[in-house]
Formats: sequence, C-alpha cells, structure tokens
Amino acid sequence: PDTLIVRDYRGLDGEGDQGGQVELVWDFSANHPGVGTYNLINYYVIYREINGAPYQLDPPIFAHDVTQTGADSMRVLLYVGDNRESVFWVRAVRNATSAQADRPLLASVKTLPEGTLAVQDPVFLLYERREKNTVLTRSATGEGTEIEGGAESAMLSGAVMGRGRAVDDIPPQAPARIRVMREGTALHLNWPAVTHGVNGTAEQFGVQYAVYAHANKAYFDPQTEGTLVATVSDTTFTETGTELRRFYCVLAQDSDNLSAAGQRVGKYGFELNHGLKTAYNYVSLPLDNDMLASANASHLAAQIPGTAVVWQLDPAVNQFSRYYVATNGFGTKFPVHSGMPVLLSTGETDEPAWFYSGRVPEAGSLSFQLRKDNFFTYNEIMVPLDRPDLDTAAKLAQAIGGVEVVYKLDRESNSFNTYYVASTGAGTSFPIQPGEPVLLLLNQQAPDRWPLASQ
Repeated sequence: PDTLIVRDYRGLDGEGDQGGQVELVWDFSANHPGVGTYNLINYYVIYREINGAPYQLDPPIFAHDVTQTGADSMRVLLYVGDNRESVFWVRAVRNATSAQADRPLLASVKTLPEGTLAVQDPVFLLYERREKNTVLTRSATGEGTEIEGGAESAMLSGAVMGRGRAVDDIPPQAPARIRVMREGTALHLNWPAVTHGVNGTAEQFGVQYAVYAHANKAYFDPQTEGTLVATVSDTTFTETGTELRRFYCVLAQDSDNLSAAGQRVGKYGFELNHGLKTAYNYVSLPLDNDMLASANASHLAAQIPGTAVVWQLDPAVNQFSRYYVATNGFGTKFPVHSGMPVLLSTGETDEPAWFYSGRVPEAGSLSFQLRKDNFFTYNEIMVPLDRPDLDTAAKLAQAIGGVEVVYKLDRESNSFNTYYVASTGAGTSFPIQPGEPVLLLLNQQAPDRWPLASQ
C-alpha cells in the first residue's frame, strides 16, 4: 500500500464516542484480489508501536476479492483501548504455503456499512525478529521504515506508516455535590468520582480533576478568569493558603475534554479588630453551609475567636438592641443564617482573622426585605456575590434607590463613621467587595425588597 490514514472513529451516527477506537484506511495493494493483473496477496498485517516497540495485530485482515465492488481502499476499525497517539504500519502478505482455506480466522471481525471491517477484540502481540523472517524497524527520525527478510519468509510488501489516535468526543459530567470543610487553617474539598460522560456513556480511560480558584469572584469562568491550582487523580484537594477569601470550582477532565463547571465553594473571612478591650467587627455570611441551616447567635459566637457579644439591628427602634452575650448566655439566641450581616463585640484575642467555608449560593437567590418603619430607617445588607459591579458605595446606593446614607464600620475609630451620603455625595464613596456587609439609612422611597429577581 502507498498511503495509510489513521483517524478517530466517531461512531455510526457521527456523534462521537469515548474514544479507544481508530479507523485505518489504506489503498489496496496493486496485487489485491480484483484490483491488479496479479492477484497475489492473501491478507494484510497491521502493526502498532507501543512503548517504543512494534506489536502485530492478531488476527490479520483477509484480502477479500473486490472485483466489481467499486471499492478503492481497505477500511478497518480497531478498538485500541486507549487514546494515545501512535504509529501504525500496514503491509500486504502473500503466504505461498497457505491455501485459501487456511486464511486467517476472523471470528472477531464484522462488517460495518460502507465496507468497513471492525476488529472487535484485537490482540497486539509483540513482534520479535527471528532468523530468516521479516522484521519491521523505524528510522531514528520516525519518517521511514525498513523491511528486512530472508528467502524462506512469506512474501511481504514494504510497510506504509501512518500516525494518529482515538479521540474522546464526549465531555465528562461535571462533579456534583462538592463538599468543603475548614480544617484548622486549611480548606479541604471532596466530591464523588465522575464515571460517565454527558450523554450517559461510561468514561473508559480515566478522569482527572482540575481545581480552579479565584480571589474575589464567586461565579468566575474557570478557563478565562480562574487560576488552575491543581490537577488531581483522586477526589480530594486541600488548600493551605493564607487568603481569607477565595472561591473554587472543580472540572472533570478526560483525555480530550473538560466538563462544565460544577458547584462552586469557597471560604470567606475577615481580619478581626482585636487590639481594644471591646472591639467591634462587622462580618457577613455569604456562603451556605450545614451549620448555618439551623444556627443561632451562640453557634456563631463559638465559631469566631474572642466573641463577647453578637448584636442584631432592630429596624423598629433603629438600634442594635438585640444581643447575645457569649460569656454568660445572657440575651437572645436569635437565628443566624447565610446572607446575613452580623455585628460583633470582640474581646482580647490572639486570633488576627477568621474565615468560614461553604457553598456559593445560586446566583440571584439572595434578596433582602427592606424595612421602612421610620421616616429614616437603618437596614443591614451585604452586597450579593453575583454583583461585583457594585464595587463602591455610590454604585450600591444608586442600584438600590431610596438610600440616604451608606455606612461602613471603621476599624480605626471602632465605629460606623465611614459613610457616603447619596443625595449630596458627601463623605467617601468607599470601595465594597461582593459579600461585604454595609449599614444603610433608607427613606420611604426605597423598594420593599432588593435586589428583585429581574435585577
């Protein structure tokens, strides 16, 4: 044969598969039955290079008589069992001592439409050089082959070489139910193994997992905005970085495809103002986790080092009048939930920071009921994680409407004296990150709920 093409087989419907199958196409030998004047050959032999050594396919491919069929080439589908790029060779064989009845048994061969032969259970046997037998070698550059043989060998053609591989055309399913847990200062992620592609077919050749991260964008596109921090073969990953805020997603990766992004998780925390006898810290809880599903102020106090009092704003009286004292249990164990800002009084502690872990909520799921009990009413909110565009106090006030003043707790003065007046621009349009808490003073023109689903 003069030409050998090695290409991926995409299945009968052309929609692709999980790989592992290649189609070999070569032109007939001039001595193929029904092609030339001298019908000499009995079969073709296929070789594949595996780990640098040539292996011979068992069984060989019988040379059928193609008289008046209109066929111009052999087409053979091989299940090679992997998706590695390989070198293949084909050569024609005339075995003068073999009668037609002794042709190779092809019990594992079936014919597909358009005359393609499918070798369902191929066996590649290591091809070893023997005395007075033909041996196949490859030049150092990989661009040519040499055939050596003895006089007593079967009649063998030269070998034609082709290169190619099977391709996995089916992306794996996205990892589901990613769990995240804080372990000391480290963050531990784990997830169930991905075993199937998006069309339900089994992943045949293994799946790895690409872990991407972003410093402040919860709904980041992992491939264009994220940082690839690890590629792992098992279903766990541990991060030991010192960042207080970071978001993660895990993509399954087979030989040729990445899955869609699965559930996002992360950690979110704050530097603690702990240099004073009574220091205030304004924190928020933008992530979902199991603890917050049924938590109250005492649970939160136990999580944050040095917490003395947990405060809650009561819009009816415009004061932080609800509280829970962690040291003696005095006050009210009011509910604490994800999406909630919380004001804390922190006593002396050696812990400079605190973070917690959880799942990133579905975009658009967070909404605040805004209270307008008084002519001007204080309300606590946090900037939703899916609104990174609201990165200043002025932008936030404009997006909500009816905002008189936006306040931020100032660590230096230990009070809410960093502010922005929406109507006059007085104060400072201070920067805000997604998930951070702010205190709002609203007038009667403010909406009843923000943000709305349409926003």
